[in-house]
Amino acid sequence: MQNDGKLHAIGTSSSNIGLFGAAQMRDENNSPYHLSKYFACGGSVYVPLFFDETSSTFLTAVPSAAQLTKWIDAADTEMPAANTNKNLLYMGIKSSGLTAGSHMAVAIMQDKTDPARKLLTKILLPVPNATFTLRIDNDTLPVSSKVYNAQHFGAIFLEENLLYFSVGRDVYTRNLTSGVEQLQFTLPAGEELTFIRHRKYASTTSTEAPYLFNYIMIGSQVNGNYRIRMFQKQSGNLVASPDFMLEGPGKAADVIYISPSVGSSSYVYTY
Repeated sequence: MQNDGKLHAIGTSSSNIGLFGAAQMRDENNSPYHLSKYFACGGSVYVPLFFDETSSTFLTAVPSAAQLTKWIDAADTEMPAANTNKNLLYMGIKSSGLTAGSHMAVAIMQDKTDPARKLLTKILLPVPNATFTLRIDNDTLPVSSKVYNAQHFGAIFLEENLLYFSVGRDVYTRNLTSGVEQLQFTLPAGEELTFIRHRKYASTTSTEAPYLFNYIMIGSQVNGNYRIRMFQKQSGNLVASPDFMLEGPGKAADVIYISPSVGSSSYVYTY
């Protein structure tokens, strides 16, 4: 669990310290650190990818350790994982990687020395149980590109090779291979965009069939109320109108889904 820039772990096979477990140290010297709110992980068998904003360093962790784990740089990496001299503006898990079983994260980074230089960064996570080796590839973003001035981002996991992002009320896609950007949707006047998410539920259990979905979720705020539009997509492009829209008081920052079957005898360990 991540809280206030620190990482906590609760083990199930040993005693724990405090309500949420003791915070892991940055290193053996207990150096100061503050983890970005953005992280990436391909699943329960993969180690997570964190970014320390204090040292501009990518890190990972295992639950039983007392301190965070350093990455080993792959031989063909374009940027070392440690001391990158970058700010992390966004990071999310994206897709299958370049080798079997690996996953890729996509990030937007900004150079600290030259803030006008922004990068679209692809980060290859290792296969499960492999060495902690990280490969980082960078593409410098042209100032003329739409994504250069984006405020919100949403990676598509395990599907089209696209990154969704917003500039003001406009939502675009950027092809991560060709760099082509395409307008997908514009919020009505007066609405402020608050988040973009790709959420998919693809259970193979027959009882779950009525609840399956695959949506690009666009959150906004207007007059003190939130709106979340649920869009289907075709070949990565949004359909003309959302399937439905959630509304209520306040400002929404994310969406989670809980199946109606949670709580049954099949999910006795769900909290």
